[in-house]
Amino acid sequence: MKLHGTIETFPLRELIEMVIYSSVTGMLVILGPGKAGELFFSDGLLYHVKRGEGTGIDALAELFEFHQARFEFISGITSEQETLWGSLTGHLQHAERQAMRWRQIRAYVPDLKLIPTLLQAYETTMPQVGPAHYPVLNEIDGKKNLAEIAEHLGWARIDVAEALVQMNVDGLVDLCKPARVARTKRDEESVTNAKSGLFDRMLARATATHQPDVVPTGPIMREPQNQEEFILKVLRT
Repeated sequence: MKLHGTIETFPLRELIEMVIYSSVTGMLVILGPGKAGELFFSDGLLYHVKRGEGTGIDALAELFEFHQARFEFISGITSEQETLWGSLTGHLQHAERQAMRWRQIRAYVPDLKLIPTLLQAYETTMPQVGPAHYPVLNEIDGKKNLAEIAEHLGWARIDVAEALVQMNVDGLVDLCKPARVARTKRDEESVTNAKSGLFDRMLARATATHQPDVVPTGPIMREPQNQEEFILKVLRT
């Protein structure tokens, strides 16, 4: 079965139903913004969806957010994973509703790696948060990102995201990108100084150890091409 085109021509739901009706086995690849989505079918049964680190309903909902994307069906490809069970109609309806919810907050939560941090003391923040969001509030430690909080609570990621966006809009929480681990200029200077200090000490000790007793009066002997060569020569003697 050869099938390819764009989501504008074939909306994702119609595309999935078309593959199911054909009772084929293979992988439907959705190429949209960011990471590609992969939907696996066996004899027309959709049993696994993957996009990046997301799987199942969460991944399917992300694909339903696409307004523009290309697709291609590749026959015969299977997966050992299974992340969808039960009624497909229910899965599609759930994913579509979840996609609509994501569209409303995606500007605040472009990805699930954002780390929430409190802008006020916990005691000051708690009375301003609805009781339904207490579990999320209690998970905010400035270290866990949105995906990790959802996993620890056993909540759907969209539920955690909506709670954090509400706190952000209320001025209680900041949603920060994870800090990039990079060397600062000071760190680089420290490493350079440490290396230079060690090199200078080795050179000074090598020079003192092999200082000639008599200063030659004849032609000046050829010096090593560089200091590293001199040290290597000394270490070999």
